[in-house]
Amino acid sequence: MGKYVDEYYDDILELIDSNFNGIYSSVEIELRENDGEYLKITKEMKRILADTPAITDVAEGSSDGVAALSIDDAKALTAYIRLASRRDMIQSRAMYYRGHKDNYAYLKRLGAV
Repeated sequence: MGKYVDEYYDDILELIDSNFNGIYSSVEIELRENDGEYLKITKEMKRILADTPAITDVAEGSSDGVAALSIDDAKALTAYIRLASRRDMIQSRAMYYRGHKDNYAYLKRLGAV
């Protein structure tokens, strides 16, 4: 494709790599502002953590090195994990589509589309 395209390709890869955290954050912001399911899941996860501090103890380790869950805590943890899995799937899908959008913009700039 030529030297210019090769150099531009290297530049765009470096730009994406150096700005990945910003890109990821912008996708999260878009989801919070525009995706009702994502917002609902995020709020429910926060509520579970607030209502069930034992989950945080298990995840981060308690001060005495021992963490135990009651039956209700275990049920809350299960619900939290399911929600986290669904939230992660929504984020992955959004990042996938964002990648396609950015790829199209890149190809358009190169004049390929």
